[in-house]
Amino acid sequence: MGDHVRSLVLTDADLEQYAAEHAAGERPGLRPYGMERLEDLGHRLRSVPMRAGGRLVEALEHRTGRRFGRALRAAPVARDSDLVLAVLEQWAWAPGVLARVPRSPYWRLPLVSVVCWAAEDLRTRPERERRRVRALLARSDLVGYWSRNQTETYVAHGIEPDRLVPLTFGVETAFFDGDPDRERDIEVLSVGVDRGRDYATLAAAMRGSTVQVQVLSRPANLAGLDLPPNVRAIGTVPQREYAALLRRARVVVVATHDLAYPTGQTVALEAAAAGAAVVVTWTQAMSEYFSDGETALMPPVGDPLALRGSVERLVADDGLRRRLGHAGREHVLRGHDSARMWDELDRALVERELRR
Repeated sequence: MGDHVRSLVLTDADLEQYAAEHAAGERPGLRPYGMERLEDLGHRLRSVPMRAGGRLVEALEHRTGRRFGRALRAAPVARDSDLVLAVLEQWAWAPGVLARVPRSPYWRLPLVSVVCWAAEDLRTRPERERRRVRALLARSDLVGYWSRNQTETYVAHGIEPDRLVPLTFGVETAFFDGDPDRERDIEVLSVGVDRGRDYATLAAAMRGSTVQVQVLSRPANLAGLDLPPNVRAIGTVPQREYAALLRRARVVVVATHDLAYPTGQTVALEAAAAGAAVVVTWTQAMSEYFSDGETALMPPVGDPLALRGSVERLVADDGLRRRLGHAGREHVLRGHDSARMWDELDRALVERELRR
């Protein structure tokens, strides 16, 4: 293995800006998703700044959902890179296409795609969109994803098992560190903007309850819902303030739909790291992250009575809340720190001979 592997990173963040925001205390890690761990493993992470690509490019990207402007601007960097790391599927499309264009800077450049929604799209989207997802995955030399239950879906759609690597999603535990025994002044906090959030079940569960719930989300996620008086929407906040809210919350509830991927795992893990007791909907994907009654309470999908019972039980039982808070925090520290996720990815790159 050489001293460095030159890895071109395409993701939603500008690496240098992200590092500057981290230095100011506004981001949990030096790189998005804690990928600075790859630098410890011999990767030289490289990228190009995020910037507008002109009206035509912006219009085409918005219309197609395919981000290609940044990949084109990164062509000089790609020319002397060893691989492309695309984190989230919208960033994998352009390098995947260009890798098959002779004389392109991306020609035959290994593409490593870390995807989130692809398995769910393969299960539920119209055939035209499924073809697009299959093409994206087929062009990727390695596909990482965040729960093992998705493997069967990918294989059923023709993706070879030796190109699939389930990753253990992790969070930056130092940034979200909290003491389960500290005094907390927020009774219940619910967080999330993912399309998998089930705020309708949360609203139904809390209607008529005396428990006070604050919901940290975008207005679009709550559109059309009649929230009861004890459920208050507080919008969104910067990450530093979000981490502080997790440390103030006695209980963090993450109500979700049943999707192929573990929707809500980021918030649930960050809340557990911060010492809050977690209530998260049980799904097959989420069962890889928490154990019902041991590290969280996990009511069934779409069951307001069960969700309400779990929340009210933790609010009323301080001993149980603290026990779950300690167990959940230790569970995240042992098994779901972000470094583990990138260790697993790098090990897969070595095993598949995709890096020096």
